Amino acid sequence: MVIVIISNQSDIIFFFVLCVQLAFRHLPPTLTSDEFLEVLGQIPEYNYYYYKPAHKYRGHQGFATALINFVDKEDGLIMEEKFNNYMVVDIKGM
Repeated sequence: MVIVIISNQSDIIFFFVLCVQLAFRHLPPTLTSDEFLEVLGQIPEYNYYYYKPAHKYRGHQGFATALINFVDKEDGLIMEEKFNNYMVVDIKGM
């Protein structure tokens, strides 16, 4: 994300807002958005969340995906360490 500020003297100042966006891929196909957030537990402040459920027509190869953009870079890095190689299971244990 880039914020551009133009001052009175026609100077352009760029501020780069560093955020960390984590992508959770290959989530169980029957997992819902609410169940996913419950699995994560108490998560730090975020400004963007997107959950894409699995396509039913793909059968056993259909997976859900989630994206979370954390406001604080340090919080995002902590979450990355915590959930890296973490296996998320749904109610059925899949």
